Amino acid sequence: MQAALAAFGASAEAIAAAIEHGRCAPCPYALWPENEAPMNVLIAMRKQLRRSGMDGRVDGLDYAVLPWVMQQLGIAPEATASVFEALQWAEDEMVACLNT
Repeated sequence: MQAALAAFGASAEAIAAAIEHGRCAPCPYALWPENEAPMNVLIAMRKQLRRSGMDGRVDGLDYAVLPWVMQQLGIAPEATASVFEALQWAEDEMVACLNT
């Protein structure tokens, strides 16, 4: 989360203050290194949800800004395919949780 905040221009002081006030607490579980970039993308895309129907069910992420988000997070162009694949797995789990 700290890397994602820094990628969007948050100062070190702002990041430290957010952690101190519990707004982005350190991850309470281990995250494998290969999942760090996809998780940072998912967190950065958290407001880009597509919804449908009268009940507002979540369909998934709106990918329109995904290339820009990956660029802002510093994801190398040659890594975008593998990050996107992992992002879709995480997105599937997010959608399942949000629609239960």
